[in-house]
Parts: sequence; C-alpha cells; structure tokens
Amino acid sequence: MGYGNEHKTKTIAKNTIVLFMRMLVLTIVNLYSVKLVLNGLGIVDYGLYNAIAALVTSSTCISSTLALSTQRYYSFAIGKGDHRKFQQTFSASLLLTVLLALTIMILFSIIGPWFIYNYMTIPASRLTSAINVFFLSLASFMIVLIQIPYLAAIFANEDMGVYALVSTIDSLLKLMLAYSISHATADRLVFYGIGLVIIALLTLTCYVFFATRNYQGCRCCKIENRSLMKELALFSGWTFYGTLASVVTTHGSALTLNVFFGPVSNAAFSIGNQVYNAMNSLSGSTVVAFRPAMIKSFARNDYNYLGRLFVSGNKLIYYLLLLLAIPLLADTDNVLAVWLGKNNVNVEMTSFTRLYIIYTILLSLHNPITTIVQATAKIRNYTLVVDSVMLAGLPLAILLFLDGKPSFWIMLSLIIACFIAHICRLFFLCRLYKEFRLGGYINKFVIPAIATTAISCIITIYISKVLPITNHLMHLVVVTFIATVATLFCIFTFVLTKGEKQKAFSFFVNRIMRK
Repeated sequence: MGYGNEHKTKTIAKNTIVLFMRMLVLTIVNLYSVKLVLNGLGIVDYGLYNAIAALVTSSTCISSTLALSTQRYYSFAIGKGDHRKFQQTFSASLLLTVLLALTIMILFSIIGPWFIYNYMTIPASRLTSAINVFFLSLASFMIVLIQIPYLAAIFANEDMGVYALVSTIDSLLKLMLAYSISHATADRLVFYGIGLVIIALLTLTCYVFFATRNYQGCRCCKIENRSLMKELALFSGWTFYGTLASVVTTHGSALTLNVFFGPVSNAAFSIGNQVYNAMNSLSGSTVVAFRPAMIKSFARNDYNYLGRLFVSGNKLIYYLLLLLAIPLLADTDNVLAVWLGKNNVNVEMTSFTRLYIIYTILLSLHNPITTIVQATAKIRNYTLVVDSVMLAGLPLAILLFLDGKPSFWIMLSLIIACFIAHICRLFFLCRLYKEFRLGGYINKFVIPAIATTAISCIITIYISKVLPITNHLMHLVVVTFIATVATLFCIFTFVLTKGEKQKAFSFFVNRIMRK
C-alpha cells in the first residue's frame, strides 16, 4: 500500500506540474487575448458582448465541472476494476448530456431574446448584432456541453497531458481570433461569435477522437442498469444546479450591472472576471490533479491517504493563489496599465479587480471539500444549501443598488455570500466525512493562512506605496519580487511542519551540491 500510494503521489505531482504549465501558458495567452478583443471591439461592444454572451465565457466552467461530476463515477469504476460499469456510465452520461443540451437550447432560445429586447441597455444600432451574438454563444455552449463525457474519461484516466495540450491549442486559436478582429470587414461582434463556435467544434473533435481511440469504455452501448442512469441523473442534476448557480451569479451580475449602470460597468466587471478566470484556472489545475486520486482512495476506504491529499490540496491551492494575488492586490493600477494600456484603465476596473481577487481565493477553498462530499455521493442537501447561499449574493446586490450603492458593491455582496457558504461546507463535511476534524483544519490551515496573508500583504503594500519608481512595468516587477520573497518566507515560517522544512532544506542543499 505504501509503495502504491508513493507511486500515486508521483503521478499527482507530475500531473500538477503539467497542469500548472498549462495554466501558465493559458493565463498569458488569455490575458493578452482580452487586450486584443477590447481594442478590436471597443469598450462599448466589449461590455455588450460580456453582458449578452456570458454563456459562452461560462461554458468551459460548466463543462469542466460536470465532467468532474461524471468523472466521480468513472473513477469509482476504475478503482473497483469494473470496466463494464465504466462503459455503462459513459453511455448514460452521453445520453443525459445530449438531453440537457437540447433542454437548455429550447429554454434559452425563448427567454434570451425576450429579455434582451425588454430589459437590457443596448444602443439601438447594435440590437440586431446583440441577438445574433446571443444565439452564437448559445451554439458554443451546446457544443462544449457535448464534450463532457469524453473530457471526464480523460480526467478519470489521469491523462492530464492530453487535456493540457488540447486546452492550450484552444486558447491559442482564440488568441488568433482575437488578433483577427481588428482586421474583420464584417460586423466585428458577430465575427467574434462565429469564430468561437468554430473553435468549440474543433476542441470537441479533439476530445472525441482521443477518448474513443484510447479508452475502450468510450463506446456507446445499451444501458442495462437503469438505476445507474437514475443515480447519475440525480448526481449530475445536483452538480449542475451548483454549477448553474455559479453561472447565474456571474451572468446575472453582468445583466444587473447593465440594467443599473450600462455597458461601461459591464466592461469593468468583465476585466475583473478575466482575472478571476486566470486565477481559477490555477486552482482548477490543482483540483484536476488531486481529484481522481482522492475519489479512488475513498472507494478503497483508504482514509489515511485521502486525509493527506485533502491537507496537501488545501495548502497547494491557497498558497499558489496567494503568491499570485498579493502583487495583484498591492499594485493593481500598474498591473492593469501594463495589461490593458493606461488609457483603458479606470477606478471602477481597479475596484472590481481587487474585489474579484479576494472572492476568487475564498471561493477556491471549496474544491477539496466538495471533492470528498461528491465521493460520498450524498450531495443533494450539500448542493441545495451551499449553492442557494451563493445565489443569495445577487438579490442582495440588487437591493444595495436600489439603495443607491455604487457598482462594485455587487462584489462585496458575493464575497459575503461566499464566506457564509464556506461555513456551510465545513458543516456538511463534518457530518458526511467522520474522519474530518474541524479543530485540526482551523489550527493547521486557517490560522497559518491568515497569519501568512496578513504579514505578506502588509509588507508588500507598504513597500509598493513608498517605491520611487514611475515606470509601470518596472514598478510591477519590483513589487512582484518583494511579494514573492515575503510570502515564501511566511509560508516557511508559519505553514510548513518541521518535517516539511527539513525536506525542503534537504532538497535545496542537494540541488546546490549537485552544481
């Protein structure tokens, strides 16, 4: 068992490195793409696109989340060595995904145009383009949904290199599309929407081709076990409710800002959302690497190894995000100036970006908890309570806007909802996973995290304010270096155990001695 777990840990480490490199490339490419799209469309059309077509920007999130849900059953089958159940699960998942896609298409085709015509703030000259972009984004959304059973199979078999390669190609194609916008002779907004549909089709083709060629279980067969169909439908249904709550929160926030403040606020909100997507991809990469092993450990009742993965996952997600977040928080204006150009930056963008960073870190902490809860398959009450609390942030924001509060208060309401939801998650984890100890979680993770965050932030923000550097890029480089050193020092001091410090010290000594 010890050797087996050591081998699994090495696999997790390898997959984490692969997915981290994927995240790094995608982050750079995606952030540069945002700049090209903003310049190509202009701030009004860019805000309009993100208000209307947020479906397409959220489709990848929905796809990967539902893929992880389906992967739970794949991983269980692999852990038990039941290849027939793997194939049955694939067929049931594909059928459910197609039915879900058709249902959403019909529902949104009716509601979407009605809402756009009657409630959204859109210049009259752009109304036809807005409707066209909505249906194009809906088409992209449907295509991405269909890839779920195939992507889940790749996750369950831990072929993260394939996922990293395809998603990187997808990102590079979107970069090429963003670059071509400014050269388009047709309506640029519609041109961008058509390009995203084509890229979604190519990505789906890659996943289908790889999965059907490499996994014998990815072949359609007659669904013999109707109870499996029902169980998967219920599990996926509750998971989809949680994912839909996240999408409704993001998309609903964009629509709410459009109704109360107009497209310019949508653009500011979207910039913050792009930072969220970049940071979320980092935590998501860690989750994808850890998740299959956690579920397989639960299936084998190997709770000792599962507990180690839970602790490691929490630490890795939080401190990787913290290393990225502190320089962004301390030097937001310079980050946006370097990224988007000084003339495109305003106070509203800065406020949304900072609050989105805080929201992202808090939200990311749910991942290891949700993985264990989903492994138990008892997710109905968990999802219903937690995600309903998350949804409550949106009506709270509407009430605040009716009271005259500025646009960025929508993020404050979402942060409050996220904090309450995390408390609810810990409550359910205590009930569903008896091996979990709340006191140990607080003492070994929460308190060191607070100390590390507070000290690192204070040092970095203070130095950022007193630095006599006027060049935006140079100022950002210096602040990032200071933030990284301060954070790593705090992690070594407050977070690592004595054994972990000795291993880290031995690792660096060995590296130096080799040189």
